[in-house]
Amino acid sequence: MSLWKGLSQDGQTITIRRFNGQFNIPSFVTPQWILENRADLGTAAVVDVETTGLDHKSDRVIEIAVRTVKFHKGKGDLVSIDESYSELQDPGFPISADTTEITGLTDQDLKGHNIDWAQVKTLLNRCDLIIAHNAGFDRPFIERELGEKISKVWACSWKQIDWAEKGYDIKQLGLLCAYHGFFTDAHRALNDVNALLNLLSFSAAETGTGYLTELFVNANRSQVKVVASGSPFESKDALKSQGYRWNPEGRSWSKVLYTDLVPKEVEWLETEVYKGKFTGRLVAIPTLDQFQAE
Repeated sequence: MSLWKGLSQDGQTITIRRFNGQFNIPSFVTPQWILENRADLGTAAVVDVETTGLDHKSDRVIEIAVRTVKFHKGKGDLVSIDESYSELQDPGFPISADTTEITGLTDQDLKGHNIDWAQVKTLLNRCDLIIAHNAGFDRPFIERELGEKISKVWACSWKQIDWAEKGYDIKQLGLLCAYHGFFTDAHRALNDVNALLNLLSFSAAETGTGYLTELFVNANRSQVKVVASGSPFESKDALKSQGYRWNPEGRSWSKVLYTDLVPKEVEWLETEVYKGKFTGRLVAIPTLDQFQAE
């Protein structure tokens, strides 16, 4: 089965169409159907930010987009596209040439614009789930601007959908959209929100499970941070290849896993790293704290 949704019957060409704003809401969804299935419906906000840089402590948000939707938690079907908000933000200082190249925004575009963060907070708080394609990036920026934690479950479509299992060896949003037969103008917040939302309306070819369902289930799975403290120096390459990241402040390697995968990981650590009993730490991550700034 081809990974390319736009592959021709003869397998010689691929058609990729510009997304036209028509989201994939099934024809059976009617007001009566929504009423009858309301117990199985979830609400989500899909978010994206453009920023002046990568450091949430010193850089600023210069654009945000939020769309709220309803979806069927069991099947992953999009049920409705509800409210939306998109706005620019003047950061109060000139943005870099690199930022302009990435986002297409200029100082003149941003001049005098201000994001209504109270409205952003209201939209996010109305939802059960907040989705971003890289939640570990978007959440810290948004919560810094709000000045508080949004106590909702955050979901990361980059990490919490098993794209590799489906045959996709890349996770960049634009390329995943191309595989699924469409494209949008990239690197503007609302375009990226629309692209992600349309992508999530698809289902896995092999199982038929909706991407939104997989994301919803995984976002609600408990997670643990495995800290390989005291690991031998010579094990650093093995840890890195296993997906561990170095924390210079704590001087240790760590990795976040679903709780049910931890026993197998500890077994690997004892065999490949510690050559004996695991002497690191296991730190439970509350579901509402996933993807917060460290």
